Amino acid sequence: MFTGLVEAVATVTAVEFAGGGARLSVAVRWPEVDGPTRLGDSIAVNGACLTAIAIAAAESAETLTFDLSHETLARTTFAHATAGQRVNVERALLVGDRLGGHIVTGHVTGSVIWSARPPIQLAGTWSTVFLRICSQKLCKKAVFVSTACR
Repeated sequence: MFTGLVEAVATVTAVEFAGGGARLSVAVRWPEVDGPTRLGDSIAVNGACLTAIAIAAAESAETLTFDLSHETLARTTFAHATAGQRVNVERALLVGDRLGGHIVTGHVTGSVIWSARPPIQLAGTWSTVFLRICSQKLCKKAVFVSTACR
């Protein structure tokens, strides 16, 4: 489980597509070190829950590697990932951690297209955004009104 709050911004170091899937590697500097990432840890990358299959540590950074299935590529934007791209990352919650956001699974049901963001800022901290849902199946599961703080 995750809070949905971005813990760090990582950089994609490699993406290798093969056999209908992909292998993704990202370099990350965690803001607070609660111990190193371990093999099998769940990491939310751009909101999708991925499992660390390899870890290389160097000074204050880690390079984490994940295998992406065909299903993951079909339901996320990872099919378009490129080296040098920046991605949001969050480590999974531990029992007893403070919840500063929401409880989310990171299991992606589908993707949407960002269709518009009016230039009007409401109360200085809120914006309205419009998203286009690409499938009728996803429409049945969508939350149509939501808020998030930046």
